Amino acid sequence: MSPARQRVGWAGAAVIVALGLTYPFFGGQLVQALTPDSDGCAGSGDLPTESNTLETRRATLCLLNARRREAGLRPLTSSTPLARAARAHSEDMGRRRFFAHDTPDGTEPAERITAAGYRRSGVMVGENLAWGEETAATPAEIVEGWMESPGHRANILRPEFREIGIGLAYEPPEPVSGEVAVYTTNFGGRLSRRSAG
Repeated sequence: MSPARQRVGWAGAAVIVALGLTYPFFGGQLVQALTPDSDGCAGSGDLPTESNTLETRRATLCLLNARRREAGLRPLTSSTPLARAARAHSEDMGRRRFFAHDTPDGTEPAERITAAGYRRSGVMVGENLAWGEETAATPAEIVEGWMESPGHRANILRPEFREIGIGLAYEPPEPVSGEVAVYTTNFGGRLSRRSAG
């Protein structure tokens, strides 16, 4: 596929479809894909593949934490239960050909996250989704797309979020001809009094 025809998400050339969710709020929109900016994060401009999944996850976390650092926020730390939930959701979206927070059988993110072992009491969770084809699937492109979308940006910069799980899969939620990466980022943190009120 020529660079001019690369696709991201469901919307066509140079457009990324990504969904961002923090319970109980939903936000999702189309965002323009941007030129990669590495921010000193190794592998952030590399094409994701099954053989470099760990490096892609590290680059994505590095980029997200760079954005948080710019905003004066603490970095996110990796959470095994959040990563387990994120990976399973990315794989499920490709296997069952859907792209949404809720699964076709109606399972919501909070249900998936707690079923994966994340604590249930006094926490808030959020989720950002994206998928891209070819160079539009690099961590730099995905993170910049999220930062251009108010709902996704809010999840990334939410002070209450302290943990993250990043899950990748390589089967697209719709038929495409190029290499694809499907991203799910699950966020978690303590529920603040302000959030609870």
